[in-house]
Amino acid sequence: MATVRNLLRVYRGPGVVSLLLLAVLGLWTCQRVTELQRHGLERLREAASAGSAALEGILRSLRTQGPLRRRQVALVLESVRGASRPVDFIAIEQGGRRFVEVGTVPPAVSRPSAQGDCIEGVAFISWRPLSLADADVPPTLPQASDDELAIGPDAEPACLILGLDTSHHRRIIAKVTRDALLTAAIGVVCIAAIGLAWAQSIRYRILSAELAMQRAHTAHLEELGLAAAGLAHETKNPLGIILGHAQRISTTPDDAQATRAGAEHIIDAVDRATARLGDFMAYARVRTPDLAPVDGARLVAEVADVLRPDFQSAGVALHADAQPLAILADEEMLRQVLVNLLLNSLHACDGGAAARIRLERQGGEAVLTVEDDGRGIAPELLPDIFKPYVCGEPEGHGLGLAIVRRFVDQHGWALDLDSQPGQGTRLAISGIALAHPAETGV
Repeated sequence: MATVRNLLRVYRGPGVVSLLLLAVLGLWTCQRVTELQRHGLERLREAASAGSAALEGILRSLRTQGPLRRRQVALVLESVRGASRPVDFIAIEQGGRRFVEVGTVPPAVSRPSAQGDCIEGVAFISWRPLSLADADVPPTLPQASDDELAIGPDAEPACLILGLDTSHHRRIIAKVTRDALLTAAIGVVCIAAIGLAWAQSIRYRILSAELAMQRAHTAHLEELGLAAAGLAHETKNPLGIILGHAQRISTTPDDAQATRAGAEHIIDAVDRATARLGDFMAYARVRTPDLAPVDGARLVAEVADVLRPDFQSAGVALHADAQPLAILADEEMLRQVLVNLLLNSLHACDGGAAARIRLERQGGEAVLTVEDDGRGIAPELLPDIFKPYVCGEPEGHGLGLAIVRRFVDQHGWALDLDSQPGQGTRLAISGIALAHPAETGV
């Protein structure tokens, strides 16, 4: 079932577009062929009309010289047929009988009307009434012989039948039709190739995305394994301290001061183990950011105010500078990012140093920067500094920057780190979307 869904995802769009293009191409081909056939038929009708008019003119001219006799008319029609290549046959009928014919005339030509045309086999047959009566020429009404064509108001109407050979026109139409069909075939091949290439590109993107997700999942599992091993190691020491002080309390004579000191050591060790476990859970938990407008200046000020006593105790100055910007972020995750970055700066600074946090607008986005004048990061640690439990501080646990990297990636932001040993560290988060891009503040 999943395979069918994947195939539909890949081929649905290209297939629909390809079918539409093929339908348009098919309609164009049919219209083109129909138009060619109609144009060829019109050309035949024009040729037949012109030939019939010319023959009628010749017969009218002969009529002025006397009666139209069968042999005379046959000779004239034969000369016209021989001079005109498309003319296949000519016939004149009157009163239901054939007065004269030249060429191979079909035995019966269906004429449902007095004037019209049709195609029989390879011949185009056109018929029309002959109008040979003239006021200046007396009528001809043969009584005893049918050798003369009767002309006059009382005579039976005469009909001129003209047959044209359509072989030449058929060859032209066939050639143009073949060209149109060849063009259509080339179009079908091109559409199929484009559709397949499009489908393959979609399939490649889907596979690439799935591969990237698989790699990210694998990397996440590897990091979780590393983090779990680090957690076990980091938790073992506080548990050993707790165990040692508990044993000492149980074996030491009743001494309130010693008991109180041991209890304080136990509390410190429990707090440290709890903090390690909390950081690990924050790192290991996979969650989708709940994006909402966040007052960046307010959040920076709140985090700075909470941590400022720790900075003052260590003799490290903390400077916060945030423009009034409404940014799109998960407030809880962003707060954790700020806390971790500032605590890292605090742990990296000695007395007299300073740390700075700044939120500012750059173009259509916001940039968050945290920098300090601390000891910096050793060059050998920089490539793996965002991995769990990679830390340059003896008292650190190496999950702070790993959590920062995880939350930044989940938001789709970019992270840039620059650190020089003995000079300090600068970390910038860019690509933070503004809640109101057209405005400058909240």
